[in-house]
Amino acid sequence: MVRLGKYKTPTVTIYYSGGKLNLNKSYYLEPQFTRMLSLMETRMNPELYTKRYWEVRNLIIQNLA
Repeated sequence: MVRLGKYKTPTVTIYYSGGKLNLNKSYYLEPQFTRMLSLMETRMNPELYTKRYWEVRNLIIQNLA
């Protein structure tokens, strides 16, 4: 996950065998985006996530509180 652009919008890139999928927070509502992240975290091995992903994820959670 990275933060892109002027407003530092979080973007998640998922790589799979056929290509990649980008999930951009500006496209989804806040609850939908965080729900998708939570679902991915329960389904995928935690070792697949980068350190940067967890840093941005924690920032998103802090903004909700």
